[in-house]
Amino acid sequence: MSTIIKLENVSFQYESSTDQIVSGLSLAIQENDWVSIVGRNGSGKSTFARLLNGLLLPADGTVLVEEKATHDEELLWEIRQTVGMVFQNPENQFVSTIVEDDLAFGLENIGMDRLEIKERIDKYSKLIGISHLLESEPHRLSGGQKQRVAIAGVMAMQPNIIVFDEATSMLDPGGRSEVLETMKMLHQQGTTIISITHDMDEAILGNRILLFDQGTLQVDTTPREFFSNSDIPLNAGLSLPFPVLMQRQLEEKGLSFKTCCLSEEELIAELWTSYSTM
Repeated sequence: MSTIIKLENVSFQYESSTDQIVSGLSLAIQENDWVSIVGRNGSGKSTFARLLNGLLLPADGTVLVEEKATHDEELLWEIRQTVGMVFQNPENQFVSTIVEDDLAFGLENIGMDRLEIKERIDKYSKLIGISHLLESEPHRLSGGQKQRVAIAGVMAMQPNIIVFDEATSMLDPGGRSEVLETMKMLHQQGTTIISITHDMDEAILGNRILLFDQGTLQVDTTPREFFSNSDIPLNAGLSLPFPVLMQRQLEEKGLSFKTCCLSEEELIAELWTSYSTM
């Protein structure tokens, strides 16, 4: 896998603040990674996301996207086509009164001809499962449908990377499930996923977890390693995924496990193994 994003000693602070929101951050993200970004409110997670596509520019250091620096104004539009953003409130991304027109908006802005726009809309509305919503008014859709429309709009631009900034936090369980399944599908098709989340059951879906605290990167590891020592997430003010929490409670009752269980299936398998050897 090749490096698709690289941050080199990046720092950032807002003009209204004397404190650095991101401080001395260096890391690399590989092509087709699924990186979960976790940490307390105010730890720098969303600022980090906005640094990735040039919505914010570092005060110090360099952000490289496919070897293009975000501080190079001539490359900024190309970078923003490479890094798509899906925000917490999908309504903030809608610009049209009809879903199909909303999907076409970004494509029209880059001068794409009408036939190719139609082909892109057809392709990604089918891929995301919103073909039946193209004539609908975005504000009349459910939360999950709105977020899938927002994702389709980003996907129509064909980015290699999509940043989901708390994209499921405002959704009910059904809508959240829809969006997570869409994220899994996109990742399987080769899209690099960067997911900022407070939901640890969502964080374990990635192959990496980055823990931010006061603008610095504290932990960069796999989900299994991250939750193997539950003191790390708990000391950071985070909850434990349900399977990990259940495992810890069973361990307190005297049961032993060979590995940290990240899914109910793994937990059941471990319990069955323990029962079979008794």
